[in-house]
Parts: sequence; C-alpha cells; structure tokens
Amino acid sequence: MLARLEERGLATDRHEHFRGGEAALAASRKAREDFALPADLSVSAIDASTPRELVREVAELCQSCDVMPVPGSIMRGQAREGICLVATDRNGRPVATASSSRALCNKLGVSATDWIYAACIDKEMFGGSSITK
Repeated sequence: MLARLEERGLATDRHEHFRGGEAALAASRKAREDFALPADLSVSAIDASTPRELVREVAELCQSCDVMPVPGSIMRGQAREGICLVATDRNGRPVATASSSRALCNKLGVSATDWIYAACIDKEMFGGSSITK
C-alpha cells in the first residue's frame, strides 16, 4: 500500500513500534550504568515544570535537524504517557533530545512489533521533501 501511495506522488513517513518487557528494562539500566556524559552536558526530563522557553528551544532544535517536533504537551508527558529527555550545554541550551535507532532498541531488548502506521501528505505542501526523519 505504501508503494502505491508513493507512486501517486504522496509523501509517506513510516513509524515502527517496539515493545520490551523486564529484560528490556534491565538492559536499559545496565546501559545507563556503563555510560558517562561529557562533563559540560547535563540531561533532564521535560515535564510540567519545564519552562516554556526550553520546550520551545527543544522544538527548534528538532526543526533544525529536519525532524518535526511533537507538541509541548506530549514532550511534557501530559497528553500521552512517555518521557522526553533533553541534553543541555553549560549555558542551558539544548544540544540533543532523546531518540533511539533500531540497533539501540535491539541492544536494550526492545523488539519490533507488527504495528505500523503511515502518514500520507501531498509532497507539494512541503516543497517536495520529507517532514520527519
């Protein structure tokens, strides 16, 4: 079906879902223990008390990387259960947000599911380019 939509000139973005149980949680805790951040970075979770300015800066960081940011209420874990992490430099500016490649998910014991959804958008609305990565 995705191929047929692409043939018709529609842009598609594919999102794959992963799930993991206790083994994934144990693997993620082990990975966290074995990892050290550079001294000039700090990581925090975005939540209800995070200043609006920082949430805006995280969204701008995503956009600068050609990644469509999620709404602030989702970043804050209010609209949907979840967590959004941000790494900030010594001046408090965001330099990275949490995301993970298939390899990291597999390393942590999180495996692919059969759940896939696609968003189809007319390419001309976005100048012929993808809106997410």
